Amino acid sequence: MGMIALATCIGMPELDVDADILLEEFHRQGAEAEWVAWDDPTTNWSDFRAVILRSTWDYPERMHEFLPWLSRVKEATTVLNPVDLVTWNLDKRYLLDLEAKGIQIVPTAFFEGKVGEIPAEDIVIKPTVSCGSMNTKRFLPEQHEEAKAFAESLIGDWTLMVQPYVSSVEDGGEISVVCLAGQPSHAIMKMPRFADGHESVSLTTLTDDLREVAVKVLGAIDSEWLYARVDVMRWEDGSWVLSELELVEPSLFLSHARGATEVLVTDTLKRLRA
Repeated sequence: MGMIALATCIGMPELDVDADILLEEFHRQGAEAEWVAWDDPTTNWSDFRAVILRSTWDYPERMHEFLPWLSRVKEATTVLNPVDLVTWNLDKRYLLDLEAKGIQIVPTAFFEGKVGEIPAEDIVIKPTVSCGSMNTKRFLPEQHEEAKAFAESLIGDWTLMVQPYVSSVEDGGEISVVCLAGQPSHAIMKMPRFADGHESVSLTTLTDDLREVAVKVLGAIDSEWLYARVDVMRWEDGSWVLSELELVEPSLFLSHARGATEVLVTDTLKRLRA
């Protein structure tokens, strides 16, 4: 089959907790795989049977390099998730496309070029291209002036999104439905995380309604995918609303779910042998 590259980055911003078990599972199933930094200029990507995007977590501030790299690698070998899907998913304005297809999203205002009206409410401001909690801050109503100043400080370099703070995350967290082999695999509860804070996660029950919303969201995209993570929150009326659909390099929390790593690797190798 040939060597498989698990793409990471030279300046890893934080530890990929799934790194060891993922590599071990590829080897256990008889596949050659290794971690390779996307920004290593010495790499010949045509030497690899495939490139699996996993922890390329410095791309938000290096889009001028990352996008051309994706195009080059697409010409050299198979990239998973597919480059066209990844490119669409890099900028969170994809939420508007999903909303147009009937997916209920967290109400979001987008600002490009100049800052529009910032509501004096409990809000979250972040760039549309971000990873983890980069440049993501929550502001209370009494911090309205600080919110406007923060938005102004970013608008020259980023397109911004402003969302209401969904208070339900304080009790039930944001739920990530990890999807592998074409279907929901497991669910993770993530507590609120801002400004490079620590991420607290735990395995939670993958309920029927979580399965249903994840399947609906993924049914709205017109592309095959190897892995996906559907992040949802409870809205005021109790319904699930989509906060993000992660198709680029999401943490998949494989170590939290028995058998998930085997499922991912088995499906990867099946696709590459097809």
